[in-house]
Amino acid sequence: MAGFTGYGAVATTTSLTAPMQTYYDKLFLERLENTRKYDFLAIQKTIPKNSGQVVYFTRFAQMTANATALNQSAVPSGITTTARNIAATANPYGAYEAISTLYELTTLDAGLKEHVEMMAQNAGESIDYVLGYEMNLSATPQCGGATFAAVPTALASTDTLSVSSIRKAVSTLKKNGAPKWENGNYRAVLNIDGVYGLQGDTAAGNWINVNMYNSDQNAQLLKKGVIGSLYGVDIVETSNQFSASGVTDTMGATTGRSNFIGGKGAVAEVKVGGNGDARVIVKAPIDPLEMFTTVGWKVDAYAAKVLNANWIINMHAYGTGSGFANAG
Repeated sequence: MAGFTGYGAVATTTSLTAPMQTYYDKLFLERLENTRKYDFLAIQKTIPKNSGQVVYFTRFAQMTANATALNQSAVPSGITTTARNIAATANPYGAYEAISTLYELTTLDAGLKEHVEMMAQNAGESIDYVLGYEMNLSATPQCGGATFAAVPTALASTDTLSVSSIRKAVSTLKKNGAPKWENGNYRAVLNIDGVYGLQGDTAAGNWINVNMYNSDQNAQLLKKGVIGSLYGVDIVETSNQFSASGVTDTMGATTGRSNFIGGKGAVAEVKVGGNGDARVIVKAPIDPLEMFTTVGWKVDAYAAKVLNANWIINMHAYGTGSGFANAG
């Protein structure tokens, strides 16, 4: 062992050939973008490096209109703006898998392509969960049934998402002064049961399929995963379902589902120094006998925060099947 100086140069992603790394990155990002859905409702904020882990947003309260004429002989009283800080803490996220070199030699998964794609899906679902959890926790709750109760204690099997549910959410958002997105619509991310109920509603006479838009709009909406529009709401479907907080239904084994409808600026994703995007990390064997390669993903610093709960509705509706655990 005389003269032993360590393992020598460690092979990392930077030691992969440029074409291979570019291929992995492209493959990873395509699968990642196709998996994420809740970011359709979020604005993206980037803060500089070395600015701390906690990000503060300042939200000003809307001022009351003053319709009283000024007295020409007196100085009017001043008015006071009110504001509060909303904090979001950025954290790293990631996961990896060790893969034996024997597997690499014998598997049909040439170049670990399938492993990279599975990591991309895991990354997308994980970050989507962080964002969806925050919305499920903080958005304004309503019920998709006939009563539109603020916090329903029970949902019957007939309380499916409906045209009336969308109209009610839009009405609430307008009353709360929620800004619309660039195309003049609000946005929604609905779970599978929500879309099923909505499309089966006989009152859904003005559902607009995405292929009814002009070509420029169609291209952008398709890229976002929009499946249609209803009453000024562009709709994306997700299989990443959340249970409505504190809601049970009369069927016992099933639960209420969360459907989110919101305006621009209601929710934010925070990236620190531009490092809020997930990236794939492939490391060649670094153990003494070169037994294992690792494939993983990482987000260096990410946070999600509801900035204004009045601008995003969590429309509870009847649903079945499994989804994310109750995140209320």
